Amino acid sequence: MNLKKKITEAINFIHKGDIEFAKKKLRKIIREYPLNTDANKIIADLYLQNNEYEYAIDPLKNYLIQIPKDCIMQNNLGVCYLNTGALDNAIDRFNIAVSIQKIMWTVCII
Repeated sequence: MNLKKKITEAINFIHKGDIEFAKKKLRKIIREYPLNTDANKIIADLYLQNNEYEYAIDPLKNYLIQIPKDCIMQNNLGVCYLNTGALDNAIDRFNIAVSIQKIMWTVCII
């Protein structure tokens, strides 16, 4: 089964409400494709929705390796760090998110 089908299968499990099985499928995909942005984003979102902040950190970091200028995901990583007690890391990520957002607004205004 190709990567796109595997991700679609995981998403279908999410739609059916089988979140744990979807996470299991996504973890398997990430083991095979560690920097796949789709799988990392989806599983990070699932972890965040369940307040599983410590588990969301690695997928967010993997996602941000590929798409570092995603201010929402930078902010989400800051939230994870904040909720796991890594305050300095949280502040760094919040500052990065704000900097990216400022650049985006500046470009839109000009």
